[in-house]
Amino acid sequence: MGEIVGPEMPIKLVNFLRGGRLAIVATVGPDGKANSAPFSWVLVVDKRTLRLGVNQGVATLANIRHNGSVSVSVVGPNLFVTVKGKARVIKESLAEAQLPTAVVEIAVEEVKDDAIIGRVEPGQTPTRWTDRRRLVSDSTVLAALGRD
Repeated sequence: MGEIVGPEMPIKLVNFLRGGRLAIVATVGPDGKANSAPFSWVLVVDKRTLRLGVNQGVATLANIRHNGSVSVSVVGPNLFVTVKGKARVIKESLAEAQLPTAVVEIAVEEVKDDAIIGRVEPGQTPTRWTDRRRLVSDSTVLAALGRD
């Protein structure tokens, strides 16, 4: 479920993304179908703004042009974060990329810490993703999923 932490990216995420890290960008097409794709050309402008280099021929760019709603998921050492926002093309071509690449800017609207598992009621201690194995093993859950 995660915990909404606000409209700004925490400094830990900002610093992590400044290292040229991989992120998963999700969009929705005109047909209502979800699309996700990995991106390594991700730049933090500030705590409320991300930029992406997006190839001209991919569904992600077409979907951004269609409605602009995006979700960016980042996983790193003790870092599980989803950033939601509104994306727009700010430059049609990035000559330095040597590929047909547009520059997309994302105005961050909501940041969610996905390290929290499930919904936490007031007064309860949240279970963090990194602590889940003390509660149940992955192999137990995977085995149960495989049963009819």
